[in-house]
Amino acid sequence: GAALVEKHFTLDKGKIGMDNQVACEPEEMKQMVDACVNVHTALGDKERIVLEAELEQRVKMRRSVVSKRPLKAGHKISLEDLDAKRPGTGIPPEEMEMLIGKVLTTDVDGDVLLKTSDFQ
Repeated sequence: GAALVEKHFTLDKGKIGMDNQVACEPEEMKQMVDACVNVHTALGDKERIVLEAELEQRVKMRRSVVSKRPLKAGHKISLEDLDAKRPGTGIPPEEMEMLIGKVLTTDVDGDVLLKTSDFQ
């Protein structure tokens, strides 16, 4: 979170002086400045730019709500019926609570992505 870095500079640490022994010589100063620039670059901008490659990975890495076991039409969903697995192409796990108490309109196999069309 620092906005400013103070470092003493010297051309020769071997000379006697108050802070001379802990000051940076030219090459050390260059390395420190380069490291600061690297950190600043790594922090990025305030605006989040999502790369196309990241968008492709989201679908593979995110999770969706799945049935833990085969369920019959007319079954009232409980938390014990649900799980979250990859891929992230279905109902997001954050919406799992909204499915509790819903009634299935179709039979669903176990370990399959649930769809909003499976419910009343």
